[in-house]
Amino acid sequence: MTNNQMMKKTLNAIINRHFLSSSLTPVFTVELVLLALYFGISAFITTKTMNMLLDEAKQNIREISSREAQNINQQLKEISTFARLLQSEHQMFFENPESFGLPYGTPEFSVADNGVFYKTTYNGGSSLYYSSTTKITDKEHQKALKTEAFDPLFKDIVTNNPNVVQVYINTYDDMNRLYPFIEDVQKQFPASTNMEDFNFYYEADAKHNPTRGVVWTDAYLDPAGKGWMMSGIVPIYNKDFLEGVTGIDVTIEKFVDNILKLDLPWQASAFLVNKDGMILAMPEKVEDYLNLKELKAHAYGDDKLTTTIKKPEEFNLLKNQDEEVVAQLQKLFAGHADMVDFTARGNNFLLSQEIIQETGWRLLFLVDKEIVFEPVFELKQLARKIGYVVIFLMIVFYLGFVLYLVKKSHNLSTKISAPIANLANLSSEMVDNMETIEIKRMDSDIEEVSQLSNNFNTMVIHLKQLFANLEEARNTLEIKVEERTHELKEALENLKRTQQELVQSEKMAALGQLVAGIAHEINTPLGAIRSSVGNISKFVEQTLGQLPAFFDSLPKEQKQGFFALLQRSLQQETLFSVKEERKFKRALTRQMEQHDIKNAATIATKLVSMGIYDNIDTVLPLLKASNGADMIQTAYKLSGLQKSTQNISIATDRASKVVFALKSFARFDTSGEKVQATLIDGIETVLTLYHNQLKQGVEIIRNYAQLPQVMCYPDELNQVWTNLIHNALQAMNYKGTLEIEATIEKTDVLINITDNGPGIPDDIKQKIFEPFFTTKPPGEGSGLGLDIVRKIIEKHEGKITFTSTLGKTTFTVSIPI
Repeated sequence: MTNNQMMKKTLNAIINRHFLSSSLTPVFTVELVLLALYFGISAFITTKTMNMLLDEAKQNIREISSREAQNINQQLKEISTFARLLQSEHQMFFENPESFGLPYGTPEFSVADNGVFYKTTYNGGSSLYYSSTTKITDKEHQKALKTEAFDPLFKDIVTNNPNVVQVYINTYDDMNRLYPFIEDVQKQFPASTNMEDFNFYYEADAKHNPTRGVVWTDAYLDPAGKGWMMSGIVPIYNKDFLEGVTGIDVTIEKFVDNILKLDLPWQASAFLVNKDGMILAMPEKVEDYLNLKELKAHAYGDDKLTTTIKKPEEFNLLKNQDEEVVAQLQKLFAGHADMVDFTARGNNFLLSQEIIQETGWRLLFLVDKEIVFEPVFELKQLARKIGYVVIFLMIVFYLGFVLYLVKKSHNLSTKISAPIANLANLSSEMVDNMETIEIKRMDSDIEEVSQLSNNFNTMVIHLKQLFANLEEARNTLEIKVEERTHELKEALENLKRTQQELVQSEKMAALGQLVAGIAHEINTPLGAIRSSVGNISKFVEQTLGQLPAFFDSLPKEQKQGFFALLQRSLQQETLFSVKEERKFKRALTRQMEQHDIKNAATIATKLVSMGIYDNIDTVLPLLKASNGADMIQTAYKLSGLQKSTQNISIATDRASKVVFALKSFARFDTSGEKVQATLIDGIETVLTLYHNQLKQGVEIIRNYAQLPQVMCYPDELNQVWTNLIHNALQAMNYKGTLEIEATIEKTDVLINITDNGPGIPDDIKQKIFEPFFTTKPPGEGSGLGLDIVRKIIEKHEGKITFTSTLGKTTFTVSIPI
């Protein structure tokens, strides 16, 4: 080995010697250990604090639940005391009815058309009802009369106890006396009622209540029209004969408002269940937790209750569909623990119970753990921020350290790069003067650089030969590239035309599926117009010719009153619901009957139809006139003209909207240039065309932000909305909820289309955008819809994504602004 060769060193040895002398490993390791210790100790302290807070919360909840249970028990005991007081008075009455008087005077009774014997007018006391199946003799008449003695105590209990809504007695012969007084009680109950069929009667009989004490019913639907309630009932015996049952009613709404509306720490909520797990009463917050809506009010309609209707099984916690929820409640109800961890709808709670001694019901308390741990979470967030500051300072330190290493390594890089730079200069000369470049030998004390110089000289020799061959080949290649470029341009134009034709074909296919529905949407307003025109024509034929003579026959004062009535009707544009119309008709009928107006019910119907439902003092002179019925009938016909013209206007607007949407959808833009457009307009166009499919069972939820106009191809985007909405409707089988959300995120407009269909199976999620892939039967889908959608979005430099789980699928379209 020569002396020159011994002085040469490898490049790897030089780099290792310089960088190992400034190793980062020890410092980096120490800093990592310190960070691990900091975050580990912080996590330990957080865990200990959370456990301490949880123990404190459990203790407080136990104390609060015990106190509130005693409070509720006291309120129920108060009602039970009233019930026993009523029991004592009523049993004394049936032993000696002659010793009781009539506190509000002699009431008036009558027999309704349906055979019901009832109290006709309010005299300050209760209403009375006798089933039509009961034969009213002097005995029954005397009972109805003498039991008026119950009313003062009934009234006192309802007036002085805010929890009580009504007090009553039901007797074995199907008599009902109830306070407060019910107007038209003969219509509230069925004509034929068997009191023994209701829980508020049979649960107090000898079979169910041998001790003859106070019994509390579960929640049931009140046949007297007060909605959902619970009752404290007692039997009324005359010696050993059950004369009837007396009850005190507390509605669920009263129970929630007056008893369960508690001011509890940690935003806790209380609700009440019976011993079998059936929810009796709960506030709104518990409704949200359990995904149930408390039953309070009830729309009775024309149906009368003939038997007990209790809460549906979905309110029974022990029959919940979630087996985990049932297991947790069974553990609590079995008495193995007075408090358990409870999970509902993804939220973690503490659930405790207390037994209401008076009724045996369970008072349950729910506390959200997240609220309990909120102070700890804030402390944890602060510790995390401090950790981030430490990390930032470490980064700053390492940046300074790196700068130091860069400076130190500069000497090494210079030593390595100087000879290589010489080779770079030679290579530059080689590019400009390949044929004349001179081969030079470079010496270096780095073995790799020396070897590189030798290889470079060898490469130059080969390149000179290859350069000559390349020059010759380049001339030939330029000609071939030009020809191939022309062919590719033609292919690209053909591809664009094909894609536009495919989009238009898909649009026309979708439009073909909607034709029947669109025809219905146009025919419906046309039918309304035809009907309204017929009404106007009928009026002209039958009434118009009679108007001059009619007006001539009216005195001046009646003319003024008639035109004032007509003007008031024409100014009324509000449409009433059926329930409101019935309410207004009853009120008007009573007012007119008080003024001895004949055919009051018929005239009330016409006035309400004209929009006149109150303040009839100005109309009374017309109604009392001998020709009042004729004036009301003529005014009723004239006001009908306005309604017909309104119907024509509404129907015309609807048809115009459908035609405009159809025109916008079917348009095919051949200019190929982007235009300013609002995305929501296109979505609404598609929804208008799908209106016939949507109105039968699909709820549309629109959440539109204020969107700017974007540069786009609106006709092609209409195809995007059509495909996504059509797929969503098919997934839901045209029954469900379709939610469309439009928002702005940074520089993009986001459109989310969500359905609550069964979702997309996991095994096909990766395939849905592939061309010709479809899950529909042959002949119902080409498999090109979502592939076309994706290409249109990419043409707009946007993106389309989706998420799908059981019961929820969302497609998100992002378009740049």
